[in-house]
Amino acid sequence: MISLRTSLAAMAIATAAVMASPLTAQAAESGTAGNGVVASVAAASVPPSADLYGCTYKIITGSGGHQGSAITCKGSSAESFVGWVKCRDVSGNIYESVGPQTWANNASTAWCALGYRVIGSYYYAV
Repeated sequence: MISLRTSLAAMAIATAAVMASPLTAQAAESGTAGNGVVASVAAASVPPSADLYGCTYKIITGSGGHQGSAITCKGSSAESFVGWVKCRDVSGNIYESVGPQTWANNASTAWCALGYRVIGSYYYAV
């Protein structure tokens, strides 16, 4: 499990990812070994959730060989979040995939299509 920490570089990347979103978003950009950092990036109208903390992600491989990220956040039982990933193939094509909404202290797992790798793991409070 990799702990997610604040980074100015991740903040810049995450800001671009959330410009159109009205939700609070946090991001973890992963390297080739699955190492990552997190930045809390809030849209102007929605403050970040104080009840979600200690978010981590783990890059996983499915039975068919597809890659995903299990994102877990600690918090109160009344808090929920959605995990999502940014995926890239060898040609450089990039897309995003959203995991299910889940309660704090559980994992939201988002999957990439076969042949794509996770290049970013993200979550936002709902």
